[in-house]
Amino acid sequence: KDGNEEWQKVIGSRYDDQLSTVIQDKEHNYIIAGSTSDKAEGKNRDMQVLQLDEKGEIIWKENYDFSDRDVLSTIKGRSCGIMN
Repeated sequence: KDGNEEWQKVIGSRYDDQLSTVIQDKEHNYIIAGSTSDKAEGKNRDMQVLQLDEKGEIIWKENYDFSDRDVLSTIKGRSCGIMN
């Protein structure tokens, strides 16, 4: 709030993870999305979406694996609360 850090959290693997989007929903939770890799070479990239509460604790986490090189660029929140 007001430009002050509220919390800090490290999420991801020890390899090449990329954060693409952070949005806040109407319940003040955060939806974060990006890509994660389970290999040092960056192979087998998956898209990952998480919901964190207002204190930074994980509410849910989901990985999406459609191919070997999945990259998520952005998600958008709609006023009805649905993400797309």
